[in-house]
Amino acid sequence: MFDDLIREQDVVWASALMGLGPGGFAPVDGDDSRLKAMLNLDTVDFEACPGSGKTTLLVAKLAVLAMRWPHRQQGICVLSHTNAARNEISTKLSNSAAGIALTRYPHFVGTIHSFVNEYLALPWLRSKGIEVRRVDTQIALMKRWGMLSNTTRWTVQQSGLEETALIYTQPDYTGGNKGKFGPHTATYQALVAASRAGSEQGYFCFDEMFVWANQLLESPSF
Repeated sequence: MFDDLIREQDVVWASALMGLGPGGFAPVDGDDSRLKAMLNLDTVDFEACPGSGKTTLLVAKLAVLAMRWPHRQQGICVLSHTNAARNEISTKLSNSAAGIALTRYPHFVGTIHSFVNEYLALPWLRSKGIEVRRVDTQIALMKRWGMLSNTTRWTVQQSGLEETALIYTQPDYTGGNKGKFGPHTATYQALVAASRAGSEQGYFCFDEMFVWANQLLESPSF
């Protein structure tokens, strides 16, 4: 993908960019793990304790890759678990023109959920004719709960379940925690019907986006 490997002079430049000085990733007491991580372009996992500088090293490496990125319609995808990590990465990337470019098309920097939503689940749902109005668990469950009859709501609550029983894990709107209610029961069917109706109106829970993303990935047309 690159003309050659990341060079050590690139590491010096990135270290200075991060405010660490030119030797920020140099070996310390014989430990060159940070330098090796910067130079490595193979598939690899790294583990380090909190506050050890993982994000700083990641951003420095991304800045180097962005500076030398040769493609106009292929990008680097950076996924994080939290919005806080995403924001930290984006903020630090803004220290250079190359880093800023990495936050724009064709690159992607964001959470796993936002990536699944933007590139998989939402396009797939829209292709099925569903207008997605809101992806918000609290709002989606509130709407579904309101679709249940008073009797069904009472039955669900008496069994120790809450509104989360309306969250599904399968594209036929089944699955999830339905407690003691099996598929043959009227309560189970009412929960599934409310989940289906709420989804068809365009309201989804956050984790349900993975259900639709998986359906896309498993479809013959993908």
